Amino acid sequence: MPADSVLRARELLRQNAADLPSAEVLSSSTAAADHDAYHTGLLEAAFLVAAADGQLSKEEVGSLVDVVSQIGEGATPSELAGMVYDFSVSLEKEGRTARAQAIAEHVSDPRARKEIVGFAALVALCDGELAPSELFVLHTMGKAFGLDAGTVGGIVRGVAEKLGVTLAQ
Repeated sequence: MPADSVLRARELLRQNAADLPSAEVLSSSTAAADHDAYHTGLLEAAFLVAAADGQLSKEEVGSLVDVVSQIGEGATPSELAGMVYDFSVSLEKEGRTARAQAIAEHVSDPRARKEIVGFAALVALCDGELAPSELFVLHTMGKAFGLDAGTVGGIVRGVAEKLGVTLAQ
């Protein structure tokens, strides 16, 4: 049976998926491109946090695909797994900071950037803990997005509160 924090994370994802823009709403090509960049950014940010410890096991890939599929973008698990593989290759070649910068280059909206950091924090906190390496990745993303440490910390605390997770001081 999944841990309570995982169940709460899934419920939060279901609730928040309704707030994400749908393909039908985004009709212009520019908006559609922004929509794709936003959702790719969500997935890559979640991947970066999941891979924060330097290793990504098959189980972690499976869990990441399961959690991310909750946002309802219609991609199959094998398509999501393929994207995770591509992210892994890019991360190995370019490094974490460059990948965070790449997300920032494709997602310029300040609200969307905060949502991406929040989603990555949600993925990081699914196991009920926030490892120092995960927090470092969240701050790396925040810096790339132009967010100060206080803003990133506030986002993380807000997600932790919603999940009922107590953060270490």
